[in-house]
Amino acid sequence: MSNKIQAVIFDMDGLMFDTEHLWIKVATKLSKKYGYYQIDKNFVVNNLGTTVVDIKKSFEKLNIPNFNFEKFRGEYIDGMLEDIELNGIPIKKGLLQLLVYLKQNGYKTALASSTYRPLIDKYILPIGIEQYFDVIVSGDLVTHGKPDPEIFNLAVTKLGVQKQNTVILEDSFNGIRAAYASGCKPVMIPDILQPNEQIKPMLHKKYKSLLAFLSALKNEEV
Repeated sequence: MSNKIQAVIFDMDGLMFDTEHLWIKVATKLSKKYGYYQIDKNFVVNNLGTTVVDIKKSFEKLNIPNFNFEKFRGEYIDGMLEDIELNGIPIKKGLLQLLVYLKQNGYKTALASSTYRPLIDKYILPIGIEQYFDVIVSGDLVTHGKPDPEIFNLAVTKLGVQKQNTVILEDSFNGIRAAYASGCKPVMIPDILQPNEQIKPMLHKKYKSLLAFLSALKNEEV
């Protein structure tokens, strides 16, 4: 059975957009505002790629007195959107070139993000890239977030492709764990974190950027 790549599934935050640094910036700013010092950079990084439900569970484990998750999350999202409104959406280098190449060369594509669909649309609609995805699977369509593979399994089903022919592009550890568990080919494009000794064995390949992945794809080296 051929293992030739036929489909590429994209994570969003930290992979398509340089937003994970922005999540950390906004979260730590809010934590200082309210004195929630348990919500630091490490806390945010450990929850990257997970659903709102899973993130809420992580907050509950902090046992912050009188903490209102919905209020904090609302201010968190507002802070993100305000920054994006002022400074624009920070697009990762090579994203547009890769999407155009995949479309022109008949690859199937999906966006599979733990982020809920309304926020995904706020990222992708202003720059007109929704047309490059055959399928969009958001966090509100699944019960279990990454590192559970549900979101990637759903994307593969919707694309109608075989897992051995599908690459999943991810930057977070939870995303790589989910990609590996799905049976697809996990490819890491590191953002905040480089792969550690636990993550390295799960990787099909690692590239320093989307442009590097594109070059490998063109040369059939993926």
